[in-house]
Amino acid sequence: LAGDEYNSAGYKEVPNGLTMGTLEKCMTIDEGKSWWKKNIKPHEKVHISTKMDGVGELLKFKDGNFVRGTSRGTGFTGFDKTEMIRLLSFPKSGLTVNGTPFTGFIRGEAELSNRNFGLFPDKKNPRNASSGLLNKKFSALKDTDKELISKIDFIAYDIRSEQMPNDTKESRFHYLEHWGFKTPVWSMVDSFEEVETFRNTISKIRGTEDEEYGMDGIVLAKNVYDKDDQQLKVQSNAVAIKFDLLVAKKINLSFSFIFC
Repeated sequence: LAGDEYNSAGYKEVPNGLTMGTLEKCMTIDEGKSWWKKNIKPHEKVHISTKMDGVGELLKFKDGNFVRGTSRGTGFTGFDKTEMIRLLSFPKSGLTVNGTPFTGFIRGEAELSNRNFGLFPDKKNPRNASSGLLNKKFSALKDTDKELISKIDFIAYDIRSEQMPNDTKESRFHYLEHWGFKTPVWSMVDSFEEVETFRNTISKIRGTEDEEYGMDGIVLAKNVYDKDDQQLKVQSNAVAIKFDLLVAKKINLSFSFIFC
């Protein structure tokens, strides 16, 4: 099972409907630079975003409406937590693509904001608080539990749908934001120097009041969508670069970065 997921509540295991794969992890900026040199062509546009530290979930929509929610599970199968996930904060109806009701999947993470973490004084971090609630048996939830779960946001970072087979990563984020989903902080870059600036700027925010959600790195992804690569357990067209455990290099905050 992925991360801290367990199933003591007895949720039904079901096929996810797609592969919820993982990413290769670069533990240092030098490893990230090596991945860039190997995989990215000169002046190629690359999608960059913060790597969220939440609980992986998958939303299924049919005719524009939310119909099922599953946990990440093994990546191929997950646990059907539709009624639990319905309590999370995200748009649940009215999604369209070029005027046609959207049918497909939206992948993301359930994440408690640092602001709302104050509602959980007995938990050590927001991820622990979120996973603890989402792993409970739905029928055993108290009204106070449901109210707390409604404070957990769904942060979306991918769309899978036959309605948009050739869209770019950039366009999919625009769709998510147009529909009203929260997304990771993101931008487009075409040099590794911009990657380093983005990473250092985000790293500077960690642990301050400006950090809205927990983050544990950045994600680089080729902008061109590759359907076959998305079906792999470990994608080759994207990589995660973790934040340094030790103090990072001095950050140049004079760089003017435009977040899309």
